Amino acid sequence: MFISYASDDRDIAKRLFEQLTDAGALHVWWDSRNVRGADLWKNEIDEGLLRSQVVIAVLTRKSVDPERTWVNYDLDHASKLLRTIIPCLFEPEKAFMSEGLLPKRFKPTSLIAFSENPEEGLRRLLNAIGDRLPKWGQEFTNHARGIQHKFVGRQKDLEAIKDLIDNESRTSTARQLIAVQGIGGMGKTMLAHELVRRLASRVTLPGRRRD
Repeated sequence: MFISYASDDRDIAKRLFEQLTDAGALHVWWDSRNVRGADLWKNEIDEGLLRSQVVIAVLTRKSVDPERTWVNYDLDHASKLLRTIIPCLFEPEKAFMSEGLLPKRFKPTSLIAFSENPEEGLRRLLNAIGDRLPKWGQEFTNHARGIQHKFVGRQKDLEAIKDLIDNESRTSTARQLIAVQGIGGMGKTMLAHELVRRLASRVTLPGRRRD
């Protein structure tokens, strides 16, 4: 798991890190613990996002400020990597929503509120993490080809198919078929290979520990 937060909210992120660790969660990445030197900041963040299955977004009045470059970088890069992002609100919900502070990338129904009842918020977060962890096996990763060319321009298509996979995997452990249709030459095969390549890093393999 990767915790995304504003530097002013370091105490919140630290407490959340400790709560998740104490609850027996998988390895939790946050920059105060993992980044060793400003010169490695971006590379470490990129690696943390690449290795994580779930990104936890700490939402406060400070973190939703459009000027928060690194918070926006975290979430934009996580979206491009098709990571599941769980928004956690650490402000009074009614005031936060009435002032229109919720970023457009998040839906009000997906928020997990911590300010009124922190224990209930943690319980809901742990349940949400469990619901969103991928259920695919090693066979999936065996088809993940290495990248040969920079893949650009199909982010919306990738996200649409990823959402179909996630929605199906939350309701059933059986195999499902998702068809990608279109005329020849439009890039269906390349799209499928890129989707598998990005999602393969979310799979837990025997003998390997994933975040």
